[in-house]
Formats: sequence, structure tokens, C-alpha cells
Amino acid sequence: MSAEATTAGFGSTLRRFLARFWLAKLFALALAVLFVLLIDRELQDTLYSEVVSIVAGEGITGNAISVTLPPGFTLAREGAATPLTALLHVKGRRKDRGRLQLPFRAVIPDERLASIGVERSEWVSLEPADLQVAALTGVEISFGNPVRIPVAREDELELEVRGVPAAPLPDGFEMAAEFTPSRVWVRGPAPLLRRLRTLDLPLQAPPGESAESREISSMPPELQRLGVRWSEDIKLTAVVRLTSREADSLVLPNVRIVVLRSLKPAFDFALEPPYELEHMNVTLVGPRSAIMRLKEDAHALQRLRSELLVLVPAERAAERERTPIAPGEKRVLEVLASLPSEALAPHGLAPKEKRLVVPVAVTRLKRIL
Repeated sequence: MSAEATTAGFGSTLRRFLARFWLAKLFALALAVLFVLLIDRELQDTLYSEVVSIVAGEGITGNAISVTLPPGFTLAREGAATPLTALLHVKGRRKDRGRLQLPFRAVIPDERLASIGVERSEWVSLEPADLQVAALTGVEISFGNPVRIPVAREDELELEVRGVPAAPLPDGFEMAAEFTPSRVWVRGPAPLLRRLRTLDLPLQAPPGESAESREISSMPPELQRLGVRWSEDIKLTAVVRLTSREADSLVLPNVRIVVLRSLKPAFDFALEPPYELEHMNVTLVGPRSAIMRLKEDAHALQRLRSELLVLVPAERAAERERTPIAPGEKRVLEVLASLPSEALAPHGLAPKEKRLVVPVAVTRLKRIL
């Protein structure tokens, strides 16, 4: 029998088998398809290839790499003129394509930051091995180009708070802001904080010549972008005032002055009555409109006379005395009277002289050892 006849006979037999056993044919086809699908799921493919932002901090969403730095370090954005980005490639099994979790997380090891000081920031490499791709195995991560990020030591600093106009002011007007508290603690890159002298907060001026109270809950966006934030939860409030540059003055007569004594005086002394002085005249200066309103408000004038001045403790003047006072002797000390801004700020006024000299008679004075 020839080879051709044998082959033809086998093909004829197979066709008859498949024609008679069609269920076997379907089963074989299903097995083949399943086999192909299983192989395809295990094949390596590009799961992700996009330009991502490089940021630090929590609450990040979207296409980004969220960098976690060791305590005491922060991402320094001052040296980066443009947003930090990287072309990120992730390869893995095709079946894992839908399991990638955004944003990607990266942890910079301590040893890579050991050389960074407080005077300046440094560019540090971000390695593919720093990225943490949760719940995925056999993943290959690479960057389109080497990636470097600016990192600085973190520091804390207390700064005086100042208000600056967020928009141009009308001609002939100026804005003032009084903050409570007047100084706050902030954290951020040490090289940047060392150059800050004040914390300038942009504020919208009130409409017209008036005053408004505001609560400041967030750091200015430009400082946030540079990594500056509050050191702790604070409640910062500001009284923002728009005033005319045309000034006027008002003499407030017969202002009450109260003599205070500290709880732990450096000197033992007795003040000759009266302890309250009633003869002080105080000159106030401020916008012409504010002075006019105060002149027409008798109740406000009377309240200022009773609340305006508080005497700096007499011990401060006594400390300048080197000899005790003999029995029966009386010595007059010049004591500085402090002008509290809380009483004047609501009226948009200020004292012409920040501190006033008040004579106080002392009948007993000796140093407490």
C-alpha cells in the first residue's frame, strides 16, 4: 500500500470521526480557546505609560507619584520653576491591567538624604525601586528619563503676621490689618524659612471706608506650593480696615490710669494714694472720618477714658533705683504707661505717643533678696 493511500485513509477516518462525534469537536475547540486566553493573561504587556506629577503629602488623587520622605525632610519646590513630572512606564501581566492603584506611592530611603543640610536644598534621585505597587507581582517599573526631585531639611519658625492688599486699593486709601495672634509658628523647607522675615497674607480690602473681621484658615497658595504650612491648628483672625490717608487728631482728657503690681516683685514698695490717676491727656490720631465718628459718639469717648490706659508695673521703674527710701521719705518715680491697641483698634485709631510717662510717688522701696 502506498503512502498516499495511507494518508488519504487517515483523513477520511478523522472526518468521519468528527462528523459522528460533534460533541468532542466542540469540547476540543473550547479547550483550545481557554488555553489561548490563559496564555494571553500571563503575557507581559504595558499596563501604564503616562506623564505623572511628582508631589508630596496626603490626599493626592489622579496621575501622580506621591512621595513619602523621612521625618524632618520635605519636598522643596522653591528651586523648581515648573511642576515636577516624570514619564512612567509600568509593565506586567495583562490580567493586572485593571488592578493598578493611583496615585503611585514612593518612599525615599533615609541614606539617600544624609548629605542634605539646612542651608540649601539638594536634587535627589527618584528610583523605580522606590515605587510601591500594591498587590501586584512581577511588575517592571521604569522612567522615560532619570528623575531627580528637590529635597530640603524641614524647619519650624515663628513669624509676625502682616496683611497685604490682595488687589490695588482706591486712590487716597490704605489698608491695615490687626491679627490675633500677631505671631504664628509655621513649618516648611529650612532654606526658605531662613529668608522669611514676616508671614504676609493677601487680604481683600473692605468695601468703602470701614472695618471687617475675618478668619484666616489657609496658607496663601503661593506659600503652600513652596511647602509652607501651619505648625499646628490655630485660629487666626484679622480685623481688616480700609482708611483714607487724610488724618486728624483728637485730645482725650482725664483718662484713667491704673497702677499695677506684679505678683512677684523684685522690690518691696508702697504707693502713695491715689493709686488711680485721673489727669492724663492722650492725643489720638487716625483717619479724619474715624475721628469725626468718635467725636459724635459720647458713649465711645467715655468708654475710652475708662479703658484706654494701663500702667506698666511700677517695679520696672523701681529697678532703676539703687538706694532704699528712708522712713518718712517720699520719692517720685517716672513710670511708663502702656497704650493697649485692643481699645483703639476697633475705632481705627492710634496714640500719637506710643508710651506716656506718669509720675508715681513711692514711700517705701527696698530690694527683696
